[in-house]
Amino acid sequence: MSAPTTPERSANEVRLVPDGCDYLLRGVTRGAVDADVIPVRATAPGGTVVVAHVSRHARGLTVDDGGTGSGEPAVLRLDNVAVSAAQVFPA
Repeated sequence: MSAPTTPERSANEVRLVPDGCDYLLRGVTRGAVDADVIPVRATAPGGTVVVAHVSRHARGLTVDDGGTGSGEPAVLRLDNVAVSAAQVFPA
């Protein structure tokens, strides 16, 4: 029996999906959210891993820090978060 896939156990739960000339990010991961721009690792078509710079206030980004203030990385849920090609970099 395999362990459930969670942000802690998965190498990468976020997908970068082409959307015209730009991209959409979909999935769940963990990350620090103290900055205005959050680096998010994502898997592009073909399996290439990239880093997308996402605004902390981007439409479709939900941040759950558990309200504990414990310093643990927050859970980031990305539901069709739009990013431009200029925001995507090789990992």
